[in-house]
Amino acid sequence: MFGLTVVILWKPKFREEGVLLILGSLLIDIERPISLIMLTLGSDWTLTGGFHSIIGALCLAYSAALMVEVKEIKLKKRFLIIFIGCLFHLLADLTMYPWEERGFYLLYPLKIPFSFNLVWGGFLWFPVIGILAVLSALLIRLLINKYAESNP
Repeated sequence: MFGLTVVILWKPKFREEGVLLILGSLLIDIERPISLIMLTLGSDWTLTGGFHSIIGALCLAYSAALMVEVKEIKLKKRFLIIFIGCLFHLLADLTMYPWEERGFYLLYPLKIPFSFNLVWGGFLWFPVIGILAVLSALLIRLLINKYAESNP
């Protein structure tokens, strides 16, 4: 949700950068199918701890930046945009509660859990807050465009 809000507020030619930002915000959860298969096979080994960390975000963002070729966007900029998307995902996850041991290990492999413990999965207003953030961003973008048209 945070990533989408930023994409809406981004400069008018945001299409490529916006897609990279959204890719980064989704990339952190790429381990979910692998972990689900491992749990189905009876193993309790998952990649969530490593992927939901700063080191995991750096590795995933760099790997994705190498695999994705975008016209006129160099590797360093692609990496930074994808990494920012990963950080948005981690920030959004830090608001949720409860997690095992009360948070994510952002400094993985150190077992120091971080969480703001603001909302939880069954929290009714969480989707409403996200929708309001996106609608606010759309309104701000509309006002920016109107202002730019009236003051060339």
